[in-house]
Amino acid sequence: MKLQLHALVAAIALASTTAWGAASNNSADITQNGSSNTVTANQTVGTLTEAILTVRQIGNSNEVVADQESSTAPDTFIKQQGNDNDTSVLQKNISDSATIEVRQLGDADWVSVTQDNSAGASVVIRQDDDLLGVLAATVTQTAAGGSLADIDQTGDLNYATVDQQDGANTAYITQSGNNDQVTVTQIGDSNWITLATAGTAGQGHLVFADQVGHGNIADISAGTGSSTIDLMQDNSAGGNGHNALIALGDGSAGSDIDVTQYGSENTANVAAGLDSSVTVAITQYDSLNSATVSTTGTGNAVTINQGTP
Repeated sequence: MKLQLHALVAAIALASTTAWGAASNNSADITQNGSSNTVTANQTVGTLTEAILTVRQIGNSNEVVADQESSTAPDTFIKQQGNDNDTSVLQKNISDSATIEVRQLGDADWVSVTQDNSAGASVVIRQDDDLLGVLAATVTQTAAGGSLADIDQTGDLNYATVDQQDGANTAYITQSGNNDQVTVTQIGDSNWITLATAGTAGQGHLVFADQVGHGNIADISAGTGSSTIDLMQDNSAGGNGHNALIALGDGSAGSDIDVTQYGSENTANVAAGLDSSVTVAITQYDSLNSATVSTTGTGNAVTINQGTP
């Protein structure tokens, strides 16, 4: 018989009886061994209360659903070891920095986290699949300026999606494997993307990045394997001064790089290693922009378009 365990944690703010406005902490620590286990944690408390959640699961097809709202500096740590595990975390209306850390070791694991109205929030996700199977991570940070999303995935067919709003956000993404895909959207000023992918020759990587605002930076490096990189740095909010840095390692034959920048005083630098049939296209609208491209090999093609749209 399949083992079925269900843990429900409801954490309610505690009022201090010794001092006006004194803070109290709610904490839950859960460990589950076995398969098809579920943890549902709801910590919805007052702004003077800190919520702390720790979950450890060992087995297959386990699930964690966590909701932390209206607290001070909530802290969630989840570790899952096994296959087909799911984690979903929501942190909302946080009065101080919110943190989430998720670690998964196994095949076909999935993570989705949302931090809403939580300035200075941080998310760290580590996914490692010894069998080189599918891993997926999604981070959404809205009304959360100055936030961090840090994703590291090892395995094939990895998917990482980051959506950050309100400016001064940072996205670090590292993928080791084949046929991986990254999608990053950043809205606001002074955002930063650092992305590194690596795989086997002949295997593809897909990168789609969109930055809207002023003074955004994208630093993208792709190792061995054919890559498609599509970067858009927009100024629909009146922004300028974007910087795009893209580097391809040796063995990236057949890669396709497309950079589009709007506004003035933008910079694009693309460097390809010893490869063939690499295509680079840079389009810079407006004035005072700079584009630098370096390729080594045969059959490579470079197209530069600069000027008023």
